[in-house]
Amino acid sequence: MRTAFAALLSLLAFVPDAGAQPSTPVNLYVVDLTYDGGSLHLGTPRKLTGDRGINSQPSFTPDGKSILFVRRDSANGQGDVYRIDLASGAETRITSTPEMENSPTITPDGRLMVIRWTPSTLFKEWGPWIYDMTGKPLKGVLPGPDTVGYYVRLDSVSFAMMRPKSTGAIAIFDTRTGTMTDYDFRPANLPPQKIPGQRAISYTRVDSVGGNRIRRLDLVTHDTTEIAPAQPRRVVHAWTPRGEIIMGNGNAIFSLTPPARTWNRIASFTDPELQEINAYVVSPAGDKLILISPVTPSRR
Repeated sequence: MRTAFAALLSLLAFVPDAGAQPSTPVNLYVVDLTYDGGSLHLGTPRKLTGDRGINSQPSFTPDGKSILFVRRDSANGQGDVYRIDLASGAETRITSTPEMENSPTITPDGRLMVIRWTPSTLFKEWGPWIYDMTGKPLKGVLPGPDTVGYYVRLDSVSFAMMRPKSTGAIAIFDTRTGTMTDYDFRPANLPPQKIPGQRAISYTRVDSVGGNRIRRLDLVTHDTTEIAPAQPRRVVHAWTPRGEIIMGNGNAIFSLTPPARTWNRIASFTDPELQEINAYVVSPAGDKLILISPVTPSRR
């Protein structure tokens, strides 16, 4: 049986495909996105986190000017929420608690939403929580503890949530009824993605041999369908506002516009620290992309 701490690492401290070890920093990068007709172009990535710990789970603030993310000082270390202003590079620590915080986002009323937990009480006390922006815990989101690792707010009354049960599940939580309903299984432990222009979300269903699939959950009918094959052995994807899917694999970035099912390489990088890229999230305006990549151990 896995220990609570082992489950914890695979669920909430997840840095997809990064291969991170305690001595290997994992960095966040920002890259400009531009559009030329049907083509998508990437600028030169700029490192945001300067080899300071293992950085993961970035999300944009609603204005697109900053990102929130989680930093741990090692693979087994404490996780807290930080904020970086993208223009100045100024970094601010938001939480400094004995608990671990993960998957930070900004609520519509300007507060902080996180997954809150401790290794010894994993899934027994907490889960999604609301904090103020000084890092003070205020209240839980769910009526009771649940195995929720990642989430996305769908509207004023509902959330899509990843639940790492025996096979994993993607679920919808309705705040009006306090109920959680599972709709598909074996999703990667990542935040569900809103599909631009649709009442639907996407997620990656994982396969034991790496043949992962990007799938769609219709939020009206609750039907689930396949969108496209994922990049081989990869699970992290992001959407641009105009409907392209972006994925990283190795040192390259790929894009695909459904209903097409063939990926196009749109950028590749020679920087030795950009050889295991994940394309994690696109800004609300579609002009910036946040990448996650580990420092290559052999180069340190």
